[in-house]
Amino acid sequence: PELTAVVCYNDFHAMGAVLGAREVGRNCPKDISITGFDDLSSEYDFNPAITSISFDRNAMGRMAVDWVIERRGTKSPGNNGKQRLMINTDIAEHGSVSSAPV
Repeated sequence: PELTAVVCYNDFHAMGAVLGAREVGRNCPKDISITGFDDLSSEYDFNPAITSISFDRNAMGRMAVDWVIERRGTKSPGNNGKQRLMINTDIAEHGSVSSAPV
């Protein structure tokens, strides 16, 4: 079966995937849907704009700083220094996704 969708690590990689698809004669989104994560492609003049997962970068930064401050002076961070932080996300629908072919 032919590949119909690609989910990329970030929008920069998604833009590269779109360019790669073009090189092999595939059209995004007609032939293949491509998504990213970080919703930064809107800052570039790129066509199609990448459908992406968006999130509040400021909130993520605040959470990271708070986590570091809470552990300041701790010699032995628990859980190997790892912490799971949850942040709300949303989908930013742009032009790089279409319905799967039937």
